[in-house]
Amino acid sequence: MKWEKALTAEKAALVAVGLENHDSLASINAIIRDMENTLGEISADSDGVWLGNLQEESDRQLLGTLINGCKEARDIYNALLVDIFDEWGRQEFGRGIGSCLVLVSAPTTYSTGDKTERYVLDALNYGYDEPEDYSDLITERCTVTKASLVTWFRNFNEPEKAELFDVMAKQTTGSRVSSKSKNSYLRTIQVLADALLDRGLSGNDSGDTRLILSKLAQKGKEAPLKERTLSNYLKEARELP
Repeated sequence: MKWEKALTAEKAALVAVGLENHDSLASINAIIRDMENTLGEISADSDGVWLGNLQEESDRQLLGTLINGCKEARDIYNALLVDIFDEWGRQEFGRGIGSCLVLVSAPTTYSTGDKTERYVLDALNYGYDEPEDYSDLITERCTVTKASLVTWFRNFNEPEKAELFDVMAKQTTGSRVSSKSKNSYLRTIQVLADALLDRGLSGNDSGDTRLILSKLAQKGKEAPLKERTLSNYLKEARELP
């Protein structure tokens, strides 16, 4: 994904909420179901207080992180699908105002003649005279540029999410210190974070970050980093050779 210039709506949504290590929303839902079965029947009251059998606090927090993250990712995913369809309609048929998203691929299903067949065609590379040639746009398989995702999230007043897709911003940040020094800083953060958590780092960067911030708050310490920034640092440290 690091070298990809374009992402599907689902992958973009997962990146935006820090769940990019998962393959899909469906795979996260499967993990949630497994955890619920393991922890026992869990429900939430109107105040958001978890009920059910008592388990390790970290396990319950991780489950809550996945549930909340999956819900937010699905909301983002659905919003992206709407704007992808709107932009495709503007490009292909001149209808509507479209969106700021830049489509790289827009596969469709296509019907022709007396015999109906389904093909995956790129609507941006193949032209047709009649709009009815398109049977449907496969929005979930469309891809959009990372650069346009930066603008899209900024339009929704989500600067931290926008920064995740801003490749140029990451390159600028990386040029401030040498690669060797940056790696040392990342490893230091990783070691301290691992020592702070009772069970150490789990590899779930988003979940670990929330636990770390919770630990600091319990000790009356104010975190010097924002949640998203710390999560990114943990991810980068984990991926170091």
